[in-house]
Amino acid sequence: MAATLGVATFAYLPFCFFNLINPVLAAGYAWFGFRLTSLEEEPGLETTADTD
Repeated sequence: MAATLGVATFAYLPFCFFNLINPVLAAGYAWFGFRLTSLEEEPGLETTADTD
C-alpha cells in the first residue's frame, strides 16, 4: 500500500492508533457493561410512514 499511496508506512503509523486500540476499547466497554439504551416512545405519539 505504501507504493500506491506514495507514503512510507511509518509515516502514517501514528494515524492508525485508533484502528489498533479500538478492539481493546470495545472489549473494555463490554466488560464494564457500557451500552446504549433505547428511548421509550411517548404515549399518544404515532409514527406514520409516507405512502404515495
